[in-house]
Amino acid sequence: MRRTLLLAALILSAALAFGQKGIGMVKGVLQDSASTQVLPDATVSVMSAKDSTLNSFTLSSNSGYFEIKNLDAGDYYLMISYQGF
Repeated sequence: MRRTLLLAALILSAALAFGQKGIGMVKGVLQDSASTQVLPDATVSVMSAKDSTLNSFTLSSNSGYFEIKNLDAGDYYLMISYQGF
């Protein structure tokens, strides 16, 4: 009985620990500040602030919208590049 209870507690604590990962998200709409035109197909990259490793990336939609999900808690750099800028 004790072993079963201990095993259940261990599994529950491991599930809770893994449940805390990937809870962050960044999203937005990209537009040129001078002309207010949206920026479609811009590359949006999320990099770790600690060592600048690439965490995730995406392209903005035709309306300039982007969304990156499942980011762990931490400090990041957001880099946006668009051909012509």
